[in-house]
Amino acid sequence: MSARKVEDRKNAQRKATRPAAMAATSVATAASVSDVKPGGQGRVKDPAQDKRLARNRVGPTGQGRVKDRSSDRRLAQNRPGPTGQGRVKNPKEDRRLSANREGPTGQGRVKDPRHDRRLSENRPGPTGQGRVKDPARDKRLRDNRT
Repeated sequence: MSARKVEDRKNAQRKATRPAAMAATSVATAASVSDVKPGGQGRVKDPAQDKRLARNRVGPTGQGRVKDRSSDRRLAQNRPGPTGQGRVKNPKEDRRLSANREGPTGQGRVKDPRHDRRLSENRPGPTGQGRVKDPARDKRLRDNRT
């Protein structure tokens, strides 16, 4: 017996053993199939079954107001430790300020512009900035590549 015949036989047995209540609901859903819109870009086929909508999910959805503001952990005053919000308590010891860190911070001017490798005049070869010196020989241009 082929695999297809075995599968057809199993499907026929499943349909025969389906409860009557389930069969009744399938008739109701068959009537509402015409309400189901065809799917596509950005459209839900059956909005009644879409779990992304709050009305189709069980339990709280996290939408709306907070029940108890005093125990809401999303608010900074209900969390222990610093939240990163507001002013610095002690500016003399705050490591986020460059004055309280040792070494260069990457902020401000270059100490010696002649040795700064970030500047194109201190780097050998083309930097990819500005115009092409000789467009007829430049391999970066599509017309000059083989």
